[in-house]
Amino acid sequence: MKITLQFLILIIFISCKSEIKKENFIKSKNIDTIKTIVEKPIKELKNTYLTELLSKGLIIADSIENCNNYKFEFEPRLKLEFNFDNNQKLILAEIGEGIIDNELELLDFSIYDCKKDSILLESLYTIADYKIVEIKPELVFEISAWVPNPNHNNKTLFSRKIFKEFNGSIITENKILYKPIPLTQERKDEISNLIQENKEDYIDQFEKIISDLFIASINGDEKLKKIFFELKNNKHIDGGVAELYYDYLWLLRQVEIK
Repeated sequence: MKITLQFLILIIFISCKSEIKKENFIKSKNIDTIKTIVEKPIKELKNTYLTELLSKGLIIADSIENCNNYKFEFEPRLKLEFNFDNNQKLILAEIGEGIIDNELELLDFSIYDCKKDSILLESLYTIADYKIVEIKPELVFEISAWVPNPNHNNKTLFSRKIFKEFNGSIITENKILYKPIPLTQERKDEISNLIQENKEDYIDQFEKIISDLFIASINGDEKLKKIFFELKNNKHIDGGVAELYYDYLWLLRQVEIK
């Protein structure tokens, strides 16, 4: 029994040591990749989306870069720095690998306003992809997302998020690029009646109803938008339907539809 216990302890010790070693390797690998990209002249690097951004003024921040001593919830593996003309600065902190094969891949990140110590954008990679399309004079992101689109099986270009200076501060502008086909009046009335009457048979149609309410909200229907936002109080919003609902809710908030 004693030998067996010692053997189990040894296995646990080796396993923990292996995980620590693996984590340290990943960190060092990422740091080495960043150092290589920062130190090499752009012309010597393989021509990729990342090198295009570097040529436009993207800065890969040093690992000790702080944003007014902002305390990150998780220590990011990659930090990108964006400087504006009047001493304003944003930091993008990516939790994941960030740079793979000299390409920039944004997944789980936040953008911090260094002057206000506030978060201007938090990613939601379960539904959206992000691409930096401009660095200066304004920082511009394009967001593609899984949204209702009968003609596409892939993510659809949803919005453009623009960070710019205005009166000594960074402000955010949002442009909706997603233009869904409007619902018919008949469909609007049907959704409204199903939910207001609270009929049990509408629960089976929740996924379609949520998608249509999202479309109506994007197209500016105030009545159905109100219904959409009130659904978070519905006891039947759970499981996969809840995931879909909160993903759409997040997208609406990204373009300041509230």
